[in-house]
Amino acid sequence: MKAQDAVNSAQAQLDVAKRSSYSLTAPALLQAQSAYDQASISYQGVLSKLKTDQASGAVATAQAAYDAAQSALQASQSSQAVVTAQAQVAQAQQALDSAKTNQASVTTQTQSTLDATQTTASNSIAAAKAALQQAQVNYESLLTNPLLKVNAAQLDASQAGVQVIGAQINQGEIDSPISGYVVAINAQPGQAVGPQGGFITIASMDPLTATVDIPETSIASIKLGMPMDVSVPAVSEILPGVVSAIHPLPDGTNKKYSIEITLQKSQATLLPSMRAEAQAVTQGAKGIVIPADSVLTMQSGALSVFVLKDGIAHPVVVKVGAMTDTVYEITSGLNVGDQLVVQGQNLLSEGDKVKVIS
Repeated sequence: MKAQDAVNSAQAQLDVAKRSSYSLTAPALLQAQSAYDQASISYQGVLSKLKTDQASGAVATAQAAYDAAQSALQASQSSQAVVTAQAQVAQAQQALDSAKTNQASVTTQTQSTLDATQTTASNSIAAAKAALQQAQVNYESLLTNPLLKVNAAQLDASQAGVQVIGAQINQGEIDSPISGYVVAINAQPGQAVGPQGGFITIASMDPLTATVDIPETSIASIKLGMPMDVSVPAVSEILPGVVSAIHPLPDGTNKKYSIEITLQKSQATLLPSMRAEAQAVTQGAKGIVIPADSVLTMQSGALSVFVLKDGIAHPVVVKVGAMTDTVYEITSGLNVGDQLVVQGQNLLSEGDKVKVIS
């Protein structure tokens, strides 16, 4: 039946609406419930008409039987035929009365059921319409809420920011304003970073500079523009340069002052944080530069070193010119070609034999 199919379809749509709706007053759910009630009313009406038609058919059949019996009664001439016809008439009359009674009962029951169904459906439809109207009022109220508009604007701005960041991530490149080497990455993958604190440290190699520490006893002799020779042991090269900056505050631990020396370009490959040693370029006679660790301080305050002659250690008092944290310039006491003890000299005494290990 088409009415039954309509009820089944409305029931399926109502089940879908119940599963997908977040509230019992959701517009979609209310509309599905109303459609189901309307389909139920139509179905009950069809059933009532069917039952009424069936009862009417039974009455018509009984009436036809009665008419046939009456005709047979009138047409019969013999007493036996009359008796038979009369019995048939009585039976047909009884069937007709029973059919009429059944028709009246069915009609009454059907009307009662239909009235009850219509009353229940009308109440459900009225309640659904009221809930739908209230939901519509709430929805329109939310649309005019200024806080909702602000949140929507913030959401749009955030989504735009996410798209920009996503595009930057997809590009996979960060352009540095300077050329050089990455010496530190101060962030972990996935960590949020901002413009306030850099998370990548880049050491620029142009101009090429060296930072060295100067003892506080020698910092007064260092001047801006002073020529310096900088030795880089890793590449075995001495680079000329000039003092370009003197930091006014000493290191809190070793009390030494840092200076920056701008160097000429090197043919070798220099990398950030390579160890460097610097000495001032003196005008006139050239001095002798020795490792700072090889110089000993005597009880008198004089400075001395140990030199080897024929495998025998001899202390020699020296005078020091320019000094850095790693090298000292010797202005007197040593000659070019002297063999200097650079390790273990604090354990030696005059006349000790020394075996040179190469």
